[in-house]
Amino acid sequence: MDISNDQLSVLCQGMRFDPTKINTDEEASNMFKAVKDAAKAKTACKKKQIEWFKAARFVAYLYSQDTFLNKRPIKPLQERQGLSMMYAGFERNTQNAYSLTLIKLLCDLDDKYFFEFVFSFLKYQNNPVWVEIVTLRQQLYQNQKMRMGPVKNVQDIDKKNNLTKHYNEWIKYLKDYEAEFYGDHENVKNIASGLSHIKSIETLAR
Repeated sequence: MDISNDQLSVLCQGMRFDPTKINTDEEASNMFKAVKDAAKAKTACKKKQIEWFKAARFVAYLYSQDTFLNKRPIKPLQERQGLSMMYAGFERNTQNAYSLTLIKLLCDLDDKYFFEFVFSFLKYQNNPVWVEIVTLRQQLYQNQKMRMGPVKNVQDIDKKNNLTKHYNEWIKYLKDYEAEFYGDHENVKNIASGLSHIKSIETLAR
């Protein structure tokens, strides 16, 4: 789907992180200066010899809440990733494909620092929802601990039944909040869920 630069400018008009206004590494860094881990992502790109400003454009196209690529009907994620790479200015090789290094960095998020930048960008845009996710996870953890306690009398059984009811309700809320936060970016969700260095609710909520 070929689109001229003028057409892209019109489509991106009003975006908080407008990728058409990113044409240098400095502009990319300035655009994302308020987003944690942007500097680390820039370093990751340089190590892999990938142009930082184009990678920043890609993130804006794919992960911005107000990107035109999220307008309904929403295209499948893989198609949006391909369009984001094309609009960002990345070129295909002689086999008419993007390099494996590029795909692994941008789409597979195989670099820890670039992933953290993407994740921070999602949190920056939707922090209230993220805080709700963290709070619910903490409540679920505490709920499980309480239900694992010994049963000594009828009151304990009633208490555990009530805790189970709350647990099931919170699970539903958690799924709704995660759907709002992650959308169809299951790879981001899976990587975030498996981060072993996240230790506490305070760390998660930052």
